[in-house]
Amino acid sequence: MQNKTQDVYANGFEITLNDESVFHEFHITGIPGGQSKRMTKMFVDTAIEKSTVLNKYRDYFAADDTNTIIAWKDVRDPFKGKTTSKVDTTAGFHLVDIKDGDESISLYLQHTHEVDIASLRRYVASEQGDEGFNLIVWDETATVKSLNIDIAKCFDGHTFRLGSNKFFLDTGSSPLKDSPLCTIRGYYFSTRPRMGKILLTVNSCTSAFFRPLPLSELMTDTNKKLFSKNYPSMLTGLRVFIEYDRVGKDKAKVTDINNTENRIKRICELGVACNKEEFTWKKRDQKGVVVSEQKIDVASYLADEYDVQLQQPELAAVNLGSSLKPSWFPPERLMILSYQQIRDAFNEFVEEQGLVKTTGKTTEKPTAKLITVICTKRHHTRFYPINKGNMQAINNNCKPGLLVERSVVHPYFTDFYLQSHNGIKGTAKPAHYFVLVDEMEIGLLELQYLTHNLCHTYVRATMGVSYAAPAYYADRLCERARCYLCDFFSPSQATREKYATYRRDLEREKGLRPLPETPEDTDAGVWWDGIRTKKKEVAKEMEDYTWNQAHHRFFAMAEQRPGKRDYNKKKCDALKETMYWM
Repeated sequence: MQNKTQDVYANGFEITLNDESVFHEFHITGIPGGQSKRMTKMFVDTAIEKSTVLNKYRDYFAADDTNTIIAWKDVRDPFKGKTTSKVDTTAGFHLVDIKDGDESISLYLQHTHEVDIASLRRYVASEQGDEGFNLIVWDETATVKSLNIDIAKCFDGHTFRLGSNKFFLDTGSSPLKDSPLCTIRGYYFSTRPRMGKILLTVNSCTSAFFRPLPLSELMTDTNKKLFSKNYPSMLTGLRVFIEYDRVGKDKAKVTDINNTENRIKRICELGVACNKEEFTWKKRDQKGVVVSEQKIDVASYLADEYDVQLQQPELAAVNLGSSLKPSWFPPERLMILSYQQIRDAFNEFVEEQGLVKTTGKTTEKPTAKLITVICTKRHHTRFYPINKGNMQAINNNCKPGLLVERSVVHPYFTDFYLQSHNGIKGTAKPAHYFVLVDEMEIGLLELQYLTHNLCHTYVRATMGVSYAAPAYYADRLCERARCYLCDFFSPSQATREKYATYRRDLEREKGLRPLPETPEDTDAGVWWDGIRTKKKEVAKEMEDYTWNQAHHRFFAMAEQRPGKRDYNKKKCDALKETMYWM
C-alpha cells in the first residue's frame, strides 16, 4: 500500500436533521394477511386516497408498500378533532371501509412510537450519556429504516421502485437490439450511521427489464434460444395484463372481473398448446348453480364463450391461477407489464426447496488463534480521487492500494475499505473488510497490510486482485460446484417437468389436486388449516426430494455415467481433497 495520506471523494452525503425534528411512526392495521405485495400496496394506497385526513396531509408523511407511515407532523390531531371519527382502542383511528365481495374490510391508523432520532445522533457522535444509554447494544435498524422511508418520498414522480431502496427512471430505457429486453438506469440509496455523521449513500445501477410486448413474442423460437435454459422458468412470476373482456356472449357486462386491477395476473406455469390444454368447463345459471359440465380445450373455449379466435393456437397455454386451481389463458392476448426485471425464477425455487443446507455438526474449538474477517464485494460505496496525482491515467480511478478507514466506516466496530486492484473498466469497487474476531491481536495496521499482501498472492494473476486470495479461492470453488449442479440452477424443460410431475403426484396423494370444495358441515377456518398443513407437508417432501437429488448429482456422478466411472470417481476425490479446479 502507498505510505501517504490522500483525500478522496465518496458517494456518501451527510444528512442533517433539525434539533426540533420529530418523526412519528404509524401502522395501517386491518389489512388481511396472506396478501400479495401488489394487493397489500393497493390497500395502503386506497387507505391514503380515501381517508380525508391522510389525503389532505399526504405532503407531511411518507409510506412504504406494506403498512408503515413515517410522518413529520402528528396526523393524530385532525382525527381527534373529528367528532365522527370511529376510534378502536386497539386498532387506532378509522380510515376507510373497503368492499371485498360480500365482506367489508375496515382499515385503521395506529400510532406506534416516535422515531428515536436523538439516540441516532448520540450513536454517531459517541455520546454515552448518564441515563444508561449503551452505544454498543443500541440497535439503529428501526431508526435507519424510518429515515429510508422518508427519503424514498423524494423519488416520487417519473420513477419506479424495485424493493425499498432502488429506483429507476421511467424515461431512461434503452432497448437491447434484437431482444424483447431493455436496459434502464437507476439508483440505489441507503442511510447509514458513520463516524460522527449520518450519511446517505447513493450509487448508480443498471438492470435489464422486459419490454411491454405481447407474451407470445417471448415464446418465439428466436427468443427461446436467447434465454436458453432459463426458458420457460424465467416466465414464472411475470405480471401480465389480460387484454380481452372476460364476459360471455349472452351476459351483460356488469362484472368486476374486467376492472383494471383484476386484469393483472402473475404467470404460474405453462401448459401444452392452447388447442390441446383441456379443462372442465362448468356452465352456471344466473344464480351460480352449475347446470352442465364438459371437457374443452382453451382455444375452443375462447371461441365459444368470448368469440376470441386465436391466431397462434399452437403456443403453450398460460396458467394465471395456481398449480392447484389452474386458470388457462392464451399468450397472444396477454401483454407483459412494464418495468419488470428479468431474473432466473428457478434460483428462487432452489432456495425455497432448501438446496443449500447446513449439516448441523459441531466441531471442537481449534487451539490456534484466529482472525475472522468478512470480505464484502456487493456494496454501494465508491471512491473518487480529488487530485490528478492520485488518479489512474487511463480511467481516472483511484490508484491501487487505497485504504479508507475513516468517515464512511462503522462508528464502533473495526472495518475498512481497500482497493487493492487496478480497475480496468468503469469505477473500481473497493472491497469492504469487517473484522469479527481478532484473537491474535496483531493490530489493525498490520492486518490491513496482511490483507493487501494476500490480494497479491492469487495464483492466476500477476498483479493485485480485488479482494483477498482466500476469499477468491472460496468463491471459485463455489462457482465450480454450481457447474456440477447447473441442471438445478438453470434447468432444462425436461428437468422442470420432472419436478413439476413429482409435486403434482404429491398433491394428489395429499388430496390437494384437484382442490376439493369446502364441506358445508365443516368450519371453513378449520378446513383451511388442514389444507395449509397438507401444503406444508408437500413443500417439506419436495425439499427433501430436491436435496437428495442434488446431493446424488454432486457426490455420486460415477453412478450416473457408467461409461466414465473411473474418471468421475477420480474427479470426485479430487474435488474433495485438492484444488485441481484452479
